[in-house]
Amino acid sequence: MLKKMRMARFGLFLSAALALAAAPGAGAEPPKPAPAGEVVRGTLVAKSDTSLDVQPEDELQVSRCPLVPAGFVVTLDPKFQAFLRDLAIGSEVQLLVVAEPTGRRVTNVTVLALPGKWGKLTGTVMTVGPGRLELQDSDGKKRMFAAPFTATGPDKEMTAAIAQRTVGDRVEIRWTTDDHVRVSTMRVLALSAQAVEKAGFEGGTVIGQVVDKDKDSVTIKADDGRQERYLPQRIVGVKDGLDKDVLKAIGAARVGDRLEARWFRDGERRLYSLKPAAPAAAPPPPAQSTRQSPWRAASSR
Repeated sequence: MLKKMRMARFGLFLSAALALAAAPGAGAEPPKPAPAGEVVRGTLVAKSDTSLDVQPEDELQVSRCPLVPAGFVVTLDPKFQAFLRDLAIGSEVQLLVVAEPTGRRVTNVTVLALPGKWGKLTGTVMTVGPGRLELQDSDGKKRMFAAPFTATGPDKEMTAAIAQRTVGDRVEIRWTTDDHVRVSTMRVLALSAQAVEKAGFEGGTVIGQVVDKDKDSVTIKADDGRQERYLPQRIVGVKDGLDKDVLKAIGAARVGDRLEARWFRDGERRLYSLKPAAPAAAPPPPAQSTRQSPWRAASSR
């Protein structure tokens, strides 16, 4: 049963009959509620007949995702009840939480990987092959990763992202295991000198002042006077996913701040690093002339 749950998706269909439930009993403060209308992805840390608790990646607080609207008793589909019983704590899951007239609830559950069959790794690219990538971690251990496999063959987006990597690049990946260890998501942390020197590469490092920004872009006027708009890099393997670290850096930036931006072209100018830059060097003082004024020379006689 567990093997069949890999990458399983379940839409939740609630019965039309809703009845008011008793008020919840007193207890420990629950995790924060997951925002309605959003995808919640992370580790399943707890479950009940009415909710799933998920620990999102890189977040300290657990998100509580209701399976039924608050204040109601609902008869769940028997197939989903069986699915829920077999859903293992520690699985990597993706939930869709929506707001409906009756309240917030999960409408879709996707099991991305079972416990022990997934993880996250930061490493340096050692070799690149067709749909395959070898990474070396901080301990010097090397491991080969393949692109995900779909009904039509290797995932095209991830295969293309792997082909764009160069030996010496540093990346952060999430991986899952079936018959191979596969890359499920990828983001760039640093580009090697060889990558920057590739024919057709567009990108580099810009240092300058922020002249405009919104929640997911920043406009920087470089020291040479050029002014360009930059967006966070896309996380390959996550629909509409943008680099959270870059988004946080954009959110913290203020107009007038001096920043160092590292970017590459991917349709748009995409940031993979954004951080404060050292203040601009002060211009050197004007040179002092050593030639004596003729008026001073005359007055000294």
